Amino acid sequence: MCLELKELKEEANLTLLSSDTDCAFRIKQRQPETIAVGQWTLSLPFVLSANLHEGDLVANYPFDSTKLEGVSQYSASPDDGTFRWLAQNYAKNHAHMAKNDHPPCDGTTRDAFATQDFNYLATNAMELTLELSCEKMPPGKELPQFWEDNKKALMEFMFAERGRERKKEKKREKMSLVHKKFVGRALLGPSVLISFTKS
Repeated sequence: MCLELKELKEEANLTLLSSDTDCAFRIKQRQPETIAVGQWTLSLPFVLSANLHEGDLVANYPFDSTKLEGVSQYSASPDDGTFRWLAQNYAKNHAHMAKNDHPPCDGTTRDAFATQDFNYLATNAMELTLELSCEKMPPGKELPQFWEDNKKALMEFMFAERGRERKKEKKREKMSLVHKKFVGRALLGPSVLISFTKS
């Protein structure tokens, strides 16, 4: 990892905004929003989280930095299988993300040292960055359709955090971070916190 976690925690030198820095450049100056979000995350760690973006139609998962700067190679986290399952499960349950009815991609990707990497390394939270639209600034009238496209995927994402068992078409399907096919860690008694703020 090109940035030391100790440095991130102690000095709040957080790389959370995609435009704030490229990990390899080791930029010390951070945007105020980056510092504020990093401090908030450290004060209230999550088990599972997602941040919502636009500009593509993919589920990003950690992480994309390597030990050697300038070398591009797959850098699997210890929970890579779980992250891949979460991203694939979101894409599969989204109305279009993993389908061939939009510009080509399989609906998942990894993102270079962004919020999901920081949250995973600093607090053990498992986070995806969900890019929900190929259009960077969609008009407000399209928001109801975005909700319809993402509702099932978001609900299944929350069920994965809870490790709930659900019945689906007479088949028992376990939605959990810990799955026999994937590397993961057991979560005992997690809870979901949903908060809304008026702007």
